[in-house]
Amino acid sequence: MKRKRAWVLAVCIALGLCYASGAGASPELNERLFSRAKQAVSLMSYGEYDEAIQKLKLDVEADELEQFVCDELSDVFSATIQQEVGVAYWDGSQWTVAVPIKEPTDGSVQTFYITSEDGESASGYGATSWSDVEDALVDCESVIWKNEYAPGVPVLVPDRAAEEEE
Repeated sequence: MKRKRAWVLAVCIALGLCYASGAGASPELNERLFSRAKQAVSLMSYGEYDEAIQKLKLDVEADELEQFVCDELSDVFSATIQQEVGVAYWDGSQWTVAVPIKEPTDGSVQTFYITSEDGESASGYGATSWSDVEDALVDCESVIWKNEYAPGVPVLVPDRAAEEEE
C-alpha cells in the first residue's frame, strides 16, 4: 500500500513539475485574431460570407457559413453590430476569441467565436450566448479583453463618413 501511495505521489509531483515548467502554458495569442473575428461578424451581417471565410482563413464553404449564421446568429441581420467588445480565453487546449453581436447588456446576447490551437490562426467557429462566455472565463488559465464591456460607460466611435467627405 505504501508503494502505491509513493508511486501516486511521484506521478503527482512529476505532473506538477511539467505544468510549472510550461507544459500547460498557452501559446501567445496573435492580436489580429480579435480584429479578424470582429471584421468577420461585420462581413457576415452584410451577407459577405466568402469574404468572412477569407478573413478567418477557414476551410468551410460559403453556403455552410450562411446556414450557420441564419440558424445561430440571426441577430446579425437586425442588430446594430458592435465592434468594440471582445474577449479571448485559453481553456487549457485552445484559445477562444468571442465577439458579442451587439452590446452585451445581458447574458442572452448572441456571440460569435473562433477557436485557435496555436494562437495564430482560426481552427473553428461557433456561436453561444454572452452568459456562456462569461461562465467560461471563470475557469480559464488566461483571459485577454479587448475593451471589456462596462455598462453605462459611453463608447466613442469616430465618424468616418465625415472624414471621407473631405
